[in-house]
Amino acid sequence: MTLGLLLTISAVGQDLKKLTVDGKFYGTKEVFYVLKDDQEIRHGEYKRTSGKFKTIGQYANNKRTGIWKSFDYNGELIQTIDFSTNSITPNKISDNSKLWIKKDNAFVEVRPDQAPAFIGDYAMLYRLVGVTLRYPAEARRLGTQGTVLVSVIITKDGRITDETVEKGIGHGLDEEALRVIQQIPDEWIPGVVNGEATDIKIILPVIFKLG
Repeated sequence: MTLGLLLTISAVGQDLKKLTVDGKFYGTKEVFYVLKDDQEIRHGEYKRTSGKFKTIGQYANNKRTGIWKSFDYNGELIQTIDFSTNSITPNKISDNSKLWIKKDNAFVEVRPDQAPAFIGDYAMLYRLVGVTLRYPAEARRLGTQGTVLVSVIITKDGRITDETVEKGIGHGLDEEALRVIQQIPDEWIPGVVNGEATDIKIILPVIFKLG
């Protein structure tokens, strides 16, 4: 991660430094403030960009706070998160998405009170996946295209784990899909079932298309 110190300011009685960093996912930039005496502590305004996609919000002593908003490449608002309640607008992946929780060592389908959400919206997530993919030479030579389905678990504390190829198409595409999904940062709002944050399994499609 490349850090670039831009300036030092003072706010709410604390000296802050403004940093610009390469994001945790390929092609993203983050701009935020940290405490001058402890640069692990974020405090103040935050912005993440990927192309024309943008997420803005606030940190307070290293915790996301207040209202965070994300915008698409047209500048239209696509997601609002209220970190006082961890509520999301909109709060679904899609009308056709299937979600599961684990019971007695088996996954059972569930309709949660609130689906897990990537901070920045799935539109931004799929853009990040798309620009990170590298088409395997064998698949390109054979003209192989299609969608690899990768399951993940979004934990109750907002981490992404247990990345597994559920449906592959071979020729190196499965491995590449898994590689990219494993790079997704732990920047999630967990799903809610019966009023409580819960580990939820979801499917992330990775689309490979030539041309």
